[in-house]
Amino acid sequence: IYTLSLPDALPISRLGEVLRVRASVEELSARLAKSVIDRDVPRIAGASSARSWLMSVHGMSAADASRLVAESGVCEAEASSGRCAPTQQAWAAGGISAERAVLVGDAVHSIGVDVPTVDTDKLQIDLLTLANTLSYAQLRQLCRHSIEVVAPDRADEILEARLRAEEMRARAAAEVWFKRRGD
Repeated sequence: IYTLSLPDALPISRLGEVLRVRASVEELSARLAKSVIDRDVPRIAGASSARSWLMSVHGMSAADASRLVAESGVCEAEASSGRCAPTQQAWAAGGISAERAVLVGDAVHSIGVDVPTVDTDKLQIDLLTLANTLSYAQLRQLCRHSIEVVAPDRADEILEARLRAEEMRARAAAEVWFKRRGD
């Protein structure tokens, strides 16, 4: 039996290359999914949502379909203005993973369109520079608080909206039903 032994550095570098290609493919998949969703294909096909359409037509799992729909919405509202160009370019080039692109895109989206593009571009460049050095949890935390740096006047308003949404989700999940039996 002949065994092939590779130097340790080769599999490590190959894995890095594959992950960059994977990120590029995920970015392309997200853009294509957005195009399909924008054309109302799932609704026209009779599906109740883009997620259910992806599951039925393409055999995706619920988790993968949900992830793709979330990825297709990266900077959705800002796409026409080019506000997410640095994130899209880094993702398409394989510089960051889909999960991290979604975090940065959501951070830009939460800031709003009234903040100058120059400021959001600087924020994205800073976040993209740190994206691969921070853990996912650390990047998520940084993205959630980036509004406080870029638009401190809107930070309280956005934080309040987030807390209200979390409270509504918690209330919906904590709903209790009682059924009277007997007397």
